Amino acid sequence: MAVGSCATQHCPRCGYTMPDEEKSAAAQLVRRLFRPKPARTGRTLVDLPSGASAVIEKLEGDPNLLARLTAQGLAPGVAIRVVQRTPTHVIELGETMVAVEKRVAETIFVR
Repeated sequence: MAVGSCATQHCPRCGYTMPDEEKSAAAQLVRRLFRPKPARTGRTLVDLPSGASAVIEKLEGDPNLLARLTAQGLAPGVAIRVVQRTPTHVIELGETMVAVEKRVAETIFVR
């Protein structure tokens, strides 16, 4: 599957033609779509039930997201309490309540 310019390789012995996966945009798209998700290590905010308390161990993910979470007070070492889990995760830290989506809650590791 080649999209755009020629993205094929040819066997020097028999002349067999096959896609060059490093140049093929379609091959790169398929690789991105079916890439295995990395295994999570440790507990995240998603794993905690309502009413549970924990301490943030680390934050992972996009640097822009991490900056926004830190600006809201979510940082390693901060004690939190889960207020609710559905329809969105609501957590309490001190006198502040913060609501985060599930994909964001998966980036907050706790102990």
